[in-house]
Amino acid sequence: MQLIQKITGSANISTDVNTHTYLSLSDNSTWDIKADSTVSNLTVDNSTVYISRADGRDVEPTRLTITENYVGNNGVLHLRTELGDDNSATDKVVINGNTSGTTRVKVTNAGGSGAYTLNGIEIISVEGESNGEFIKDSRIFAGAYEYSLTRGNTEATNKKLVSD
Repeated sequence: MQLIQKITGSANISTDVNTHTYLSLSDNSTWDIKADSTVSNLTVDNSTVYISRADGRDVEPTRLTITENYVGNNGVLHLRTELGDDNSATDKVVINGNTSGTTRVKVTNAGGSGAYTLNGIEIISVEGESNGEFIKDSRIFAGAYEYSLTRGNTEATNKKLVSD
């Protein structure tokens, strides 16, 4: 299991007898992910998770998989997306369990020129109950297109970038 590239600040990592990994970030900590990573449970409390292995403008998508639950308490998820159509390369968060709390989502354009989206660019997938709120942190735009962070059309728990 590849978990950590770099954590700064206050973090608590624990495992149980079933090898479940619990990661809790707090007090303005940062987790800088440089490769696909998996944790069982993640809590982001007034902290930031940078989900990207990309250096420079091109994006090589990075995936953070949370096999159980995610809790946000004024946390920030920072992803890179090549802003374009529905098939754009993007970092992604996959949550197999439930979500709760509030998380701001910041998206940096990785060289995309903007395009019309029909279904949107999926950046967060939630398999369980999505009681958590994922809120766009700032404007997301490329070329003549501005992107909104919305729930997916058929997957009401997933979050997608949709061009306006």
